[in-house]
Amino acid sequence: MKTYLPTAIFYLVSFLVIYALNLASPNQHDGGLGFGSLAVILFVVAVFILAVVNLYKGLKKSASYFLLAGIHVLVLLLVVGKLFL
Repeated sequence: MKTYLPTAIFYLVSFLVIYALNLASPNQHDGGLGFGSLAVILFVVAVFILAVVNLYKGLKKSASYFLLAGIHVLVLLLVVGKLFL
């Protein structure tokens, strides 16, 4: 339980930051990335790192970290699937 609340807060804050940056700085007309797109790329990299770290913790410490790694992978699949579909 103590790991799920910070994870939920991380995703909530990330969503709000990405949403605000998309509103404040959309993509450029010449095809350049705005702050919102850069924030999404940073978010995907951060979630990937979290998934790898929790997978490692699941192997070394406790199996409960596998569920958290699964949540991160699910979020990655949803975000990347939304970007490319």
